Amino acid sequence: GDEAAEGAGGDAAKGPEKAGELFDGGHGTRRVGGTRPHGGGSRKIPERTNSFAKLYGYLEALFRETVDPARTMRKISIGFGNLVDADLATVDLFTDVAAADRERRRAEAVLAVKGKFGKNALIKGTSLKEHALGRERNTMVGGHHG
Repeated sequence: GDEAAEGAGGDAAKGPEKAGELFDGGHGTRRVGGTRPHGGGSRKIPERTNSFAKLYGYLEALFRETVDPARTMRKISIGFGNLVDADLATVDLFTDVAAADRERRRAEAVLAVKGKFGKNALIKGTSLKEHALGRERNTMVGGHHG
């Protein structure tokens, strides 16, 4: 079944005086101490899948349901549990086996090209925009400076 857990709260929900003190440093003003209200959520995916398209759909839906677009985001964590080997996968009457096979072959081809020619051999079109960081991040350890 589909399970959900969402939460928002923290000291800021009790009033601004409990949300920490304002600190004006060289990089701007920020709140320190206390805790911030937070969003969050989890889902149990109702099927076993290794389909990028299906997983992306579930993650995007969770993101849209739990994230407040008016607030800045500090961290997103994604975890998966109860994993099984793909060889143990079963299909149901609603699975488009041919489409799943095409997606798997396409993913394997992308990995092969990137393995042979580097991470920037195949990139999304959005990585070509003026301020995009995709190509630059591909050269960094874990996508970070340092």
